Amino acid sequence: MTSAPQKKYWTVEEYFAFDAEQEERSEYIDGEVFMMAGASLNHNRIVGSTLIALMQQVGERDCEIFVADMRVEVIPNRQYVFPDVVAYCGKGEFDDQERVLRNPLVIVEVASPSTQRYDKHAKFLLYQRIASLQAYLIIAQKTPGVELYERSEHGHSWIYQHVQGIASQVEIRALNCTLLLSDVYRNVTFEPSSDDVPGA
Repeated sequence: MTSAPQKKYWTVEEYFAFDAEQEERSEYIDGEVFMMAGASLNHNRIVGSTLIALMQQVGERDCEIFVADMRVEVIPNRQYVFPDVVAYCGKGEFDDQERVLRNPLVIVEVASPSTQRYDKHAKFLLYQRIASLQAYLIIAQKTPGVELYERSEHGHSWIYQHVQGIASQVEIRALNCTLLLSDVYRNVTFEPSSDDVPGA
């Protein structure tokens, strides 16, 4: 991500006005606006396959899943981000214009070598502040692997799980779903690389 030009501090109102006029999405973190880079073909395939896999299992349950264009509020009037996939169950809490989801249950990010460290560290620290969030997944883009962070029963810590290999699977208890990595990576072409292994 890159900062929006020619302004040191943005109010929330300025951010939403700016974002509404842009073709590209942008995120707002403590007065700074960050433009989001375009996604690769494999990134889009993984996001789409993850959405399909989750929706097939959620079925008729009272849950809704969004990809890419649903903004999530981390801290009111301070932090707004766009996860790759976000889900909630029960009654969704939105702003008046339905631009912002305030009670995500599960968030998924598809990592690339350039975003992996940010997704695993800085962005996870942001997401931990969302009281409703129960699970955070980081899906690698160039090798089959998923990192899962689940909020503990008492909510004071996070339980970490790391799975690798196309034959692996990961259970998302908050949605009562199981992601098969063979489904997540359908049609994805892998290149030999050690730069995109979750947990690195």
